[in-house]
Amino acid sequence: MSGRQPSFPKDLHWSMKPNRDKVLMLAQRAVSVFVYDAVRIMKE
Repeated sequence: MSGRQPSFPKDLHWSMKPNRDKVLMLAQRAVSVFVYDAVRIMKE
């Protein structure tokens, strides 16, 4: 194994690495809100 780090996409302006756990948490929340709204609209 070489000592090379895996290459992550990087924000050049803020120099931030993506936080995968936070992204997944926010995406799951967004999907659940979307599904909740879609079900509520269909019931009306």
